[in-house]
Amino acid sequence: MLGVIALFLKGLTHDLLLEEAGFLVSVKLIIMVYKNNQGVEAIQQKLDV
Repeated sequence: MLGVIALFLKGLTHDLLLEEAGFLVSVKLIIMVYKNNQGVEAIQQKLDV
């Protein structure tokens, strides 16, 4: 009985870690796009002057 519970929790933990990793990658991509956009705007402002 305990083995079944341990196996279920291990699988659940593994799935949660995979979901969390995917979420963190998505957040990192969003931050990279935001920073890239700010850099482009700064360059455009310098070129307009």
